[in-house]
Amino acid sequence: MCIRDRGNGKEKGERYEYNVFTGQKKPWKTGEGENISLYNISSDRYPQLSPRAKYAVNQTSHLLTSIGSAADELYYTTSNGFYYSGTLFGSVSFTQKHFLNFQKMILIFPDKKYFDTDNNRLGNLVIGTGAVSILVSSTKRLSENPGLNTLTGIDGVKLSDYFEAGDGVYINGGSIIDGSYTVRGTDNESGALYFDDRQFGEGDGFSADVTLSNGVPDGGAMCVCQNRVWTYSGNRVFASAPGDPFIWRRYDGDENSCFFAESGEFESFTYCTEMEGYPVFFTPSGIYKVYGDCPANYCLSRCATYGGMSAFEHYSAAYVGSDLMYLSDGKVMRFSGGKPEADESFPGIGANGGVGGSDGERYYLSAQISSGQNVLYVYDMYSGKWQQYSELGFQGFARCGNAFYGITESDIVILKTSGFLPSDFTEEGAVTSTAEFSDVYFDSPVYPYRLGAVLETGTDGEVDFSLMYDGNGEWYDSGEVGGNFKGMKLFDFVPVRCNSWRLKVQGSGNYAIKKIWVDYTLGQ
Repeated sequence: MCIRDRGNGKEKGERYEYNVFTGQKKPWKTGEGENISLYNISSDRYPQLSPRAKYAVNQTSHLLTSIGSAADELYYTTSNGFYYSGTLFGSVSFTQKHFLNFQKMILIFPDKKYFDTDNNRLGNLVIGTGAVSILVSSTKRLSENPGLNTLTGIDGVKLSDYFEAGDGVYINGGSIIDGSYTVRGTDNESGALYFDDRQFGEGDGFSADVTLSNGVPDGGAMCVCQNRVWTYSGNRVFASAPGDPFIWRRYDGDENSCFFAESGEFESFTYCTEMEGYPVFFTPSGIYKVYGDCPANYCLSRCATYGGMSAFEHYSAAYVGSDLMYLSDGKVMRFSGGKPEADESFPGIGANGGVGGSDGERYYLSAQISSGQNVLYVYDMYSGKWQQYSELGFQGFARCGNAFYGITESDIVILKTSGFLPSDFTEEGAVTSTAEFSDVYFDSPVYPYRLGAVLETGTDGEVDFSLMYDGNGEWYDSGEVGGNFKGMKLFDFVPVRCNSWRLKVQGSGNYAIKKIWVDYTLGQ
């Protein structure tokens, strides 16, 4: 961005002050010295310039994939399993996860597993018999009415050990019986399950190799809304029974049953979330919402035909305030239930493979830019400004207690904390940072001759100021300050005739800048 000063009413030879950065008093909408590049600058104290907080790192011996928290306890997944509060409780697949805290459980997708935080037990959401030989029959059974279909396990498999009357069962393995069915009764002696008349045909019994399960959908993400777990599979959305993530196939139409609906499109769903009391689902090209308050009146409706999320972008989604922020085709989108809007100020246009998180006030987005470099961007909801924080590539984020965590390939990183560091974390060294301000352009030549700053530096702090004239690509040192200093500093330098100049501030260690200005005269 180029900022123009027309010099209206100014006299040649007189001295003038140009405020590059005016700290806390700086209006957000002004065109005066807007930042064009910020690296490792804190958003905690923005618009006061200072380095970001130092990271603290715990180097692990694991390959980390995902991280989350529940009841002020940190949990994460690695190449060899699921860890809760630092303890391994069982194996999971070696992929990134979506976690959902529901009642006293942590649901783990796409693995379809759960962790019971009361009993510290890792289990499967999928209840199933596995592939077994089953006798399919529609003949008369003891005291049951003739015509009811029966499934009976062969070789001692008792199906009633897995399912009971009223359960929804998903059956697949043969074109004759593929689908969802409701168990109408059981025979505990034989272990048979009874179903409605003629569902599997009629006549003599036959055997087949089929799989029975509770049919947990294959969605990669899930959300909680109206005390149900919602997810997706292909172009269908699903809701579990109220309060029960183990029941997915009971379609009785009442308030206790499950629900599913098709979008009517060929696109598969990629992400889901709860917003304003409604389940919201994303495809690569649009957004859907489920209206209603029970299965009898649920209605899946498309609410946006753009701003969707691809399967490679759904890990980027996170809430900042009431806004869901996420990557969509290389742009950061903001969605609050109406129409999604692109954030045109996002500095990483074209970023891909993003992973997002939020500490409640900031949106953290770790992504790759076109050069293949990893960049961590941070958006501050109060200032409305983006910061470029580091070149570490993060694979997940979580807020736990008074700290905000991220994970790299093998390290757990505390990005921000308001408390003491745990003993197994080591704080990084001095943080280097850069703030580069946009060109100030004048209609007639000027002579910058002095730079002023109000700042403070710690014992290890150092700040260097430099100017570039007329965009010639060369930076000229204007002054530096370091050590324990607090107050105003003036740096005089040889005036250089120019039509534009640009300012860069480079710092390391602890410092804070409250104001920067440049004194100049108009040319003759």
